[in-house]
Amino acid sequence: MTRNVAKTVAVVASFAVVGCGNDGEGAGPTDAGAVGGSGGTTAGGGSGGGNAVECGDSVCDASESCSSCEADCGACPPDGGGYTVQGCSGATVDVTPATIDEAIASHDDATFLLAPGKYGSLTISDKQCVELRCTAPAMVSDVPNRATGCHFDLPGENAITVSPGNEDMTFVVDGMVVDARDQESGVSAGDYGVRIFSSRDVRISNSAFVGETNHEVSFKHSVEYAEVLDNYFECRRVCVDAGQELSWIGGGIDWQCGTVIVRGNEFSFKDLPDSGPNAVNNINVTTFIVDDNLFGSPPHDNSVMVWALRGSDAANRDHVHPKGELRSEVTNNTFESDTNLRFYGRGSSTDTVLVSGNTGPFECSRYNMRSDDADNISDEVSLDPPALDPASLDPC
Repeated sequence: MTRNVAKTVAVVASFAVVGCGNDGEGAGPTDAGAVGGSGGTTAGGGSGGGNAVECGDSVCDASESCSSCEADCGACPPDGGGYTVQGCSGATVDVTPATIDEAIASHDDATFLLAPGKYGSLTISDKQCVELRCTAPAMVSDVPNRATGCHFDLPGENAITVSPGNEDMTFVVDGMVVDARDQESGVSAGDYGVRIFSSRDVRISNSAFVGETNHEVSFKHSVEYAEVLDNYFECRRVCVDAGQELSWIGGGIDWQCGTVIVRGNEFSFKDLPDSGPNAVNNINVTTFIVDDNLFGSPPHDNSVMVWALRGSDAANRDHVHPKGELRSEVTNNTFESDTNLRFYGRGSSTDTVLVSGNTGPFECSRYNMRSDDADNISDEVSLDPPALDPASLDPC
């Protein structure tokens, strides 16, 4: 497991892309009748203390950065070397909160080096490649770097959105402090930290998500390959979701994502009434890999959930459900508090689950598809739960 989100690079194996889209509000389904049952990372970078503006005094001051003083601020986030999703090949552009909008509008393929500061909401459309990389670390002394990092400090707004229609785009977010907050479930104007409707390749890395949104990172649909690597999450509701299930969206779009990898992250949960019900969940992802993460405290309902559409949502998604074989792998994770791994049948006879090498107080369960949900779709072939891969070492 990667132990330092500010300084290290996780080397990720390449996975084949087969085909993303989940607005998983709240805790999701909680049916009884499970078939089986059983029963991360400490972020780093610099250190604090002192008042003098001097490189080497263990204080990452506002006038210092990772490039000017690594001793105080930690190493700069990596430039893409070693990741599956690389950065952009076009221009490299220095930006500030005052210039970032115009700079993005003026470049089709570029790496944007963000100076520390308070940033506003961004919406990105019609680009070939956009890489947003902060020049200061997201974490300093195990604490999100709100003071001298690239801080998306947004009460009442989504932080970063990639619009629909960008199916050929590469998109990278590295080293940001995303702090969108004060949003309730279903508020489309401010429900997300990073929301991506469509992209060919995505990497979200070395960042700190510390807001109070309904979704910190959300892959809505038409995302072929995405990796969420070496981040720190302090979530209110859903940390990472993938799979579209909004009932107001009609047919005509292939909502199934390709590959989504969630690896080397630390997940913690705000002590709120609806504290972190689902850390990571999805509905329609062809290959869904959750590997080598740390799921921390306090106790939360579900660390991982792969779930079926419900009621009217199932009827409105008839064109994608059950769609095709889905593969979920939950491996080598550490669970520090009581939690659940839940996998729901969705009308397919070919879905599989691999659960292996995980440690801590978790319970893993697989559920049949509810018959009343099956009544809402026309092409289900089985009510059975996803099959457990024989290579699984953890009971489920």
